This record gives sequence, structure tokens and C-alpha cells, in this order.
Amino acid sequence: MVDFATNRSLLNPKFEGYKLSLLEQDEHVSNYPLRFFPSQANVSGRTKTPLSFEEVQSRITHNHLAISSDNKSALYVDGEYNVIGVELGSDLKPKFTILCELPRPIGSSESHLEYPSAVSISGFWLVSDGTGLVFVLKKNENGYEIIAQYNLLNESNNASEPLRIHTAYVTDATGTTAICLVSSHSSSTAKAKETTQGDFSLRVIEVPLDRTNSNPEALKVIWHGKGKDSPIYAKYDSGRNSFCVLAGSVFTSTSSTLLPSPQAYEPSTDELAPIPRKGENLDVISKPPPYSWTQTPDSVTIAFALPSNVTKDAIHVTLTAKTLSLLIKHELPSTIPLPRYSIKQLWDSINISSSFWTWDRVADKHFGLLTLHLDKQHEGTRWSHVFASVGTKASSEIRRRSGGGDEDEDVEVPETLDPSELANIRESLEKYTSALVTGEDASGLGLGTGVPSLAENELDESVDAPGAVGRKFYVTWVSEGGSGEARPGSGSGWESRTGEGVPSYLLSVPVPGLERDGDGDTDEESNKKFSVVVRGDIDGLLFASPSSSSSPSSSLLGGERVENRTPTTSAWTHISTFPALAFVLASKRDTRFTFHASSSAVLSFESGAGLGGGNVFIYRGSGSAKKETWAKQSVLKISGGSAGPLVGVGALMAPGEEGRGKGRVVLLCLCENELVVVRDVVW
Repeated sequence: MVDFATNRSLLNPKFEGYKLSLLEQDEHVSNYPLRFFPSQANVSGRTKTPLSFEEVQSRITHNHLAISSDNKSALYVDGEYNVIGVELGSDLKPKFTILCELPRPIGSSESHLEYPSAVSISGFWLVSDGTGLVFVLKKNENGYEIIAQYNLLNESNNASEPLRIHTAYVTDATGTTAICLVSSHSSSTAKAKETTQGDFSLRVIEVPLDRTNSNPEALKVIWHGKGKDSPIYAKYDSGRNSFCVLAGSVFTSTSSTLLPSPQAYEPSTDELAPIPRKGENLDVISKPPPYSWTQTPDSVTIAFALPSNVTKDAIHVTLTAKTLSLLIKHELPSTIPLPRYSIKQLWDSINISSSFWTWDRVADKHFGLLTLHLDKQHEGTRWSHVFASVGTKASSEIRRRSGGGDEDEDVEVPETLDPSELANIRESLEKYTSALVTGEDASGLGLGTGVPSLAENELDESVDAPGAVGRKFYVTWVSEGGSGEARPGSGSGWESRTGEGVPSYLLSVPVPGLERDGDGDTDEESNKKFSVVVRGDIDGLLFASPSSSSSPSSSLLGGERVENRTPTTSAWTHISTFPALAFVLASKRDTRFTFHASSSAVLSFESGAGLGGGNVFIYRGSGSAKKETWAKQSVLKISGGSAGPLVGVGALMAPGEEGRGKGRVVLLCLCENELVVVRDVVW
């Protein structure tokens, strides 16, 4: 089953393009200077190993802004390791608060450090400082306080391993345990690379929320997988009790990657031989062709080998302008099959008056030669075959004669060519093939070389090349597949499932804080679903996550029975289409993030690191049901200049102004020097 199957009824082939819809910058965008500055400083340890391409790409697309589970506040870690909370007032002005101060790392790790990351669950914040420590922040009357800290230790050397937190959930109603999905990268030695399937680790860890400590404790790893790329997007699907991970590679359990995978044996050419079937003799010499033939610009000559004891009276040849009939009335035994054709269609027309046949009984000691000399009606026309039906039927359709053996009517017989003519053909072909290499005009018509002048400056290989738009990704589901008494903390019962194995190309993920789609059949199912935008030719196809299983199992966790819904299908549902989205995104050169707000809009954010740029391009949905030919697009200035480069984006449900109602969606755009608040753009 294909994971991302297109619903063609949702495509809009009549779509023509996007029209600019102007938005007033002052009405929608407000800039507020920061007192606590996030940092994109290069985080590296003492190792001299350079960052891989996958690591660099992961850092570029890292979102430094985290959104709380109630969508009322945001969080980021500044360059001094202060945890900064952001809340919006009724006037949509941000309020910055230092929630706590993380201990500054002492010394430098042997590994490249990660950027700080955080996730919010049920009144707690889980914050990673990027060195391998995870801090549990609990809300109190004065804000938040650090109640516990944990350390992720590498299994091989027991050293702290830098990690990034992607998503988490609370396992039971008491809220005493959190299950988190984290990723890390370890610099493997050459020997280690032979026994693993990648240097990127994906772990499911257990974090107690009801415990306090002053010294870091080792994290309990429930499941450990390996892959060749870092996660692009991860989300916990409560309906399936599974983590959904989108990444440039699949992640498989380390238990299946301890031994090196066997190398496929490639036999040499001399080792290849056909395998005979039962009763089949492969040593049988193939029969000679039933005739030979050659041609000139004005004639075709066909030669048949017949037994020398055949008389001329036994040969009956009938020629018409388009057919040949040939019958040999020979009653004596023959070592070769005799040709027989009945009104057989020739490849082209002939002149009957100037066509004839001859019979040479003494051409050979045992065989004579019957030769047909056919005069072409269309001089200069080259025949591909003698008969028109040659090559048009499968071998299984060749009729069998009652006397035994295959009838020779449709056997493909190659033309017998003179060596000098073969040399001329070869030279002609070499002229054209060499022209393909050198780019010369082989036609001799003076048509020029290279790309046509009208398209010479329009073709951009970095844009128009296949796979240039979107990030290649695979889907991995990490879930508790076991049932019965399997405790998650024991490390048993958890497993990973991958999709069809064919990569797709990701264009957009949900805006952080707006990850629920509301496209389910019920309100409960709507809150569990999320969506992604996948490239489909030049369009952007919006897919909702697969539905949950209808047959839950259960397991025990800390004495409490927890319902598990194991994924039973990996098929995502195509729910809407953004026409020509892949086409318009292909022209963007400085894109930092691309997010979507359900089916209403896609937002492409530029980083603003260079001169100019720093915009957000907003592409509205065209309405797949109405098949509109035009859709709206808007542009707003977000980053760059005094604001600095963009480092994070999220959405809050802010209190509404008077007359506007409650629950307005407000975008927070965190830059290096300013926080940009964007209002009334998505809803």
C-alpha cells in the first residue's frame, strides 16, 4: 500500500496561479526588542571532526522557539543558558520572564553539542541544554523551578551524549511519568560504521515527573534505533500510541543492527548460465532461418534453400502487388522444412510485371536455391522486413503446422548486408552519436547548438532538477507493539515500523502550536490528527495522519493499565491541495522554515541572514472543492536588518482585543535581536 496516495478528485488542473493580495505591514506586524538574546553560535566540542551535511542541515532548520501545551506561552534558551518565557497580553505585547537559569556547561564535550530544545507537557517543561542534560521544570506560584535533572549516557563509553528533544507525552492520568523522543549524533569509528546502519540515534526515554534530585541521574532508555539522517519532524499520535518520525532515512532498532549485514554476492560473467527446465535440452542448436534476403534501392531478393531433388514443376509461386503465395509439392522425404505461404502480405508493394523467380537445382550438392526477385513499386523505400506481420506477434502466437514444427511465416529474419554497406551505416551512426557528445549540429541545417536562446536564461538546474524541491523523507512509526504484561520501561515490547520504503518529498509541516488539523470524523479524533504537505509534481498535497487502530491492546505501566493502539495501516489521507505550491517554492533561495496552518495557508519564512529578504510568503488555499483558478498570496517583512536572522517560529492563542473575540491566532517570530508578532494572518 502506498503511504501517500493522491486523490485525483482533489487536484485542480485548471489552476493558473497566485495573485498578490496586499497586507499592510503596520497592521499585521509589530517588532519588540529583546533583552535576552538567543544564540546561533557554532556549538562544537573538542573533536576535530567536521559537521556532516545532515548535521548542518539539521542545525539550519532547528526551531529555537518552543510552544506550551496550552498554546498560551512560549519558551527559548538564550546565549547565557537562561530559560526565557514569553507571554502575550490582551494588547498582544510580549512579556519576557526568566523562568530559571540552567547550569553553564563546564569544559567542552568530545562531541558536537546540540542547540537547546524544549517540550511542554501538563504543567512541566522538559528542557535540554544540548550537552546531554535534561532538566524538569515544574510550575509553581513564582513561575518555574528545576526539580530534577537527568543525563543521557552513551552505551559504549558511558559518556554524556548531546541530545535534542522532539516530542513527549504523559503516560497516565496521574502525570508521574513522561515518555520522550530524543535524537543524537555520535561520531562513529570506521569499525563501528561497519556494524551499524547510521550515526544518528533515535531513543525513547522515560523521565519521572514526581521525583526530585540535585545531581543528574541516568536516563532510562526504553527503545534505541539507528538511522542515516536526523529527524525532520516528529509527533506523538495519541490515537495510535505511537511516535511518528519523518526523516531522511528510516530508523531501525539497534537489536537488528548489531551484526553487519551480509554483502550480496555478485557472480562474474562466466558464472552466469541459464537453468534448464525439466525435460529441456539447452544444447539444441537453433534452426537456421527459413530464408535469407537482401535489398537494393529498387529491388528485394529472397532466397530459399530446397532439396536438390525438387523439380521446377513442384514449385508454385504466385505474386500480386502486395502478397506472396508459395507452395512446394514435393512428396519425397525432406531433411528440411519446406516453405509454405498463402497470400502473405509483403512489407511494401511490388511491380508484378518486372518481378520473377528462378530455381537453381545444382547450387549445392544436396540443396538447390529458389530465388525471388521482387521489383519495388516505391523506389528508394527501405524495407524493414520481407513480410508486414514480422515482429507484430508474440512467439506464443506462432501457429503450428500439422506436420510438426513452427510455421515460418512470422520468423524475424535479419537482412543480409554487404560489408561495405555496413561500414557506411556505422559511419553515419558515429556522426550522430559524436554530435550528442560534442553538442555540434548534426543535421547540417545551421540550427545552432546548446539550449535554445529563448530558454537559455530561464533554465535553472538547481530549481528544475528532479528532487530539487522539498526534503526527501521516510516515515518511521515507533510504538509499543507488545501487549499483556510488557512494561515499557523494561525495554521489551517497543518496536519501529516503516512505510512502503519509497521516499516522498516534504514541503511543509504544521505551524508549532497549530498541529491539530480538525479533519477527523469526531472531535476526539480531530484532536489526535496532524498533517504534512508532500510534493506531488508541481502541487503541494496536504495529507492527514493515518487513523488509529480500532482494536486496542493494553499494557502495564507503574501498576496502571494503559491502552495501546498499535498502528495497523500506514496510509495517509489526502485531504486538500495547494496548487502549484512546489513550483513557487522552487524559486525561494533563503528559506529557513516552511509551515502550514491546516488547509488555509502555507507560510514560507526566509532567514533574513543576508542583504534583503527576511520575508514571509503566505500562499492561501484555493479551495479544492470549488476548483478556483486563482489563489491569493501575500508578503510581509519579518526578519533581517535590525531584527537579525530568524531563529524560531510558533503560534499562540492570544486573548482577543475588544470586539474581536477570543482565541486569536498570533504568530511569534523569534529573531536574534527582536521578537516579531504577526497577527490576523492565519486562523
